[in-house]
Amino acid sequence: MITDWLDSNVPREAPIASDVLLAPHLTNRSTLYSTFYTNRNTALSGAALENAIGEVDFFVIDLFSAFFRQETLTGILQDKEFVLLEARDGLLLFGRSAAGMDQVVSIMQPRQPTQLKTQFGEVVGLVDVQLTGLGDGKHRLTAKWTALSDAGSQSVPFAVSRIAGVENTRVVHIPTFVLLPFSKWERGMIIEETVVFSVPEDLPPGEYALMLGWYELDRTTVLDAYESNRMGPEQIIATLEIP
Repeated sequence: MITDWLDSNVPREAPIASDVLLAPHLTNRSTLYSTFYTNRNTALSGAALENAIGEVDFFVIDLFSAFFRQETLTGILQDKEFVLLEARDGLLLFGRSAAGMDQVVSIMQPRQPTQLKTQFGEVVGLVDVQLTGLGDGKHRLTAKWTALSDAGSQSVPFAVSRIAGVENTRVVHIPTFVLLPFSKWERGMIIEETVVFSVPEDLPPGEYALMLGWYELDRTTVLDAYESNRMGPEQIIATLEIP
């Protein structure tokens, strides 16, 4: 899946930055930055990231890689020239473009009382959700969340949605993972996030359940979405319609 996705989405000769596991698939180009230095066990960030941003046209990030570090993704998201162009099962392609796949989060004034559609463990509540087809295989998911408890000092909750029964469709919710993480929420606060995602081109027409779970990341481990670190059961939050 990785090789096919890279071949379909990444220009063959464009200057690019990626981690050491993706790099072998992206050779034969004049500029290839690494987003993680294994010899120093450090991520591409700060001045080094700023230099890379000036030299490359694309970043490829694998959120589920052992070499993913949040500070690199944060730096890319903060640069206004780069937007998310494509994403598939944790693989993210950022490039220079005027428009991309929106990843947005904002704080809303709470309504009293706040009624929940459902909740995930004792930590996060879902207030509202909307799923809209945008055409060209893209869909926009807008969810309103609220914190039901305070985040622990070592806790990093993050949301992952997926299409039920379809492999390689996990979508990590970047807005509430990086842009406004749970550690910055206050109990009762309403958080609205918008995530634009793409579906496989060969997905047959029909209706599919969109599943979502909230997971807990220990700061010392790789980003994973397994039942063992899930906060409560995974739930159906919307129906995805493929014409």
